[in-house]
Amino acid sequence: MGNTRRTSLAVRSTLAFAAAGLSLAFFITPAGAQEASAGSSAPDHALSQTTKPTDPGPGWAQTTFVYKVGDEVVDGEIVKAGDMHVVRGRPMQISEADFGGWLGSNNQTYQPGDIFKPYMLETFVFTAVINRAEPVRPVHTLTFRSGLEGVADPAGMTVEGTTLSAGSLPKMENTADHRFLGWSLDGSPVEGELNLGEDNSSVTLTGRWERTHGAHHLRARPV
Repeated sequence: MGNTRRTSLAVRSTLAFAAAGLSLAFFITPAGAQEASAGSSAPDHALSQTTKPTDPGPGWAQTTFVYKVGDEVVDGEIVKAGDMHVVRGRPMQISEADFGGWLGSNNQTYQPGDIFKPYMLETFVFTAVINRAEPVRPVHTLTFRSGLEGVADPAGMTVEGTTLSAGSLPKMENTADHRFLGWSLDGSPVEGELNLGEDNSSVTLTGRWERTHGAHHLRARPV
């Protein structure tokens, strides 16, 4: 009789969530949840995992549990209000290192295997907590040498990331007899994007000039 009631509730739950268009996903089931549902013939990812899987009949107060990853509904369960619910395990699409548990509608965080006993709640939402740390961006210190005698060096700058657009570099004014062409790194013109690398670094860029007229000449500046 108990198995028949368990199957009936699972079928009811499945039909209810299917009618709502919910997509279901497999979960990594914690040991605590397995112990709480011991004796159940339902798989670990089944919609019904209550410790008292009774079928109270029409008019019974129920709680609908919904599990979300971001805005996507990934699982759910309908139980009788007052029955115990075993909190689902980690969603497979979230790594163990990034998973921080489930944030409930009551703003409390629950871990897989926790026992939750609802009362007269109609819907209770568990949202996955993702503790994915932002990658550390490298920091680069840029120093500029004008490369032209009599022209002051521009102020340096600090940038984050691995690349920098050449258009973001400072521009120098043309002189009476030279036109500023841009910057060079280790003798090579910087065009398009400057690859700064993934490690913190110090980079020195030298101005490139084209003589337009007169005797003013280029002279190597000490770095």
